[in-house]
Amino acid sequence: MKSMEDNSSIQVHSPRNTFSAAVFSSAVSNIVGFPLDSIKVRQQTYHFPTIRSCFQNAIQHEGWRGLYRGFTLPLISATMSRSISFTLYDSFKHSLENTTPSVRYFLSGLGTGSLISMFACPFEYSKLYSQIHALLRKQDVQKNINKPYKPSQRPLSSFRSASDIVRRYGFFSLWNGYRYHLARDAFGSACYFTIYETFKGFLISNHITPSFAYAFSGAFCGALSWVLVFPIDTAKSIVQKNTLLSVKTPLSSIPWLSFSIYRGIGISLMRSALINSCNFTLFEALRDVSFFQ
Repeated sequence: MKSMEDNSSIQVHSPRNTFSAAVFSSAVSNIVGFPLDSIKVRQQTYHFPTIRSCFQNAIQHEGWRGLYRGFTLPLISATMSRSISFTLYDSFKHSLENTTPSVRYFLSGLGTGSLISMFACPFEYSKLYSQIHALLRKQDVQKNINKPYKPSQRPLSSFRSASDIVRRYGFFSLWNGYRYHLARDAFGSACYFTIYETFKGFLISNHITPSFAYAFSGAFCGALSWVLVFPIDTAKSIVQKNTLLSVKTPLSSIPWLSFSIYRGIGISLMRSALINSCNFTLFEALRDVSFFQ
């Protein structure tokens, strides 16, 4: 499928409009999708057989608020990184306007993801620490029969998680697993923007309502790009969890060719499709309204 955009049709938006619209749309979509992300991380790092069993375990031991554990930092991180990435992507895209559309989208996404990963990694690592802290604590307590597990103990906030990581492991430990984060974000962003732009252009050129084109293309690019990078994301979660347990993770120990590498893929696809459909629909609509001019 070829993109229907040519050089003359590139619409220019100011960085301010792009950034402002992305802040609002990203914040809303992340609030909607965060519980699904929490279930995804738990499935990736612990052996829950189904989404349902993982969800029931979280509710039983941590309550409904447990699904939003570690929410604050990821909301800030995801909102800012998404806003910056959309602004950077637009900038890269306009600087590469003399290349073919597919190459322009891919290279712009690749550059955007590479830069954003440096900013986002500490926030994601703190989020993972918050999300699996109760499971890690339960695992530690089970090794000491004289210290009963208390599920009601107050969970760590995102900020406390970051502080705890720095205190225990040092400041630069916030970038543990960075090479996997970089690979996921760079390749993932390249695929993400290329798929979205191509399908959006195709649908609109075939007289599909723009709002539907935004929603469908957003859901499709979110789901498909996750399928492509999910093994890297799982490897990142495993490596980062193991660093918290002081366990080394050789590259050969990651089950790259096993179906277990896709543990949590179902909930991830649901989350990604929902978040990106919501995000792109709001983003495309808000970028042109007078409030953001």
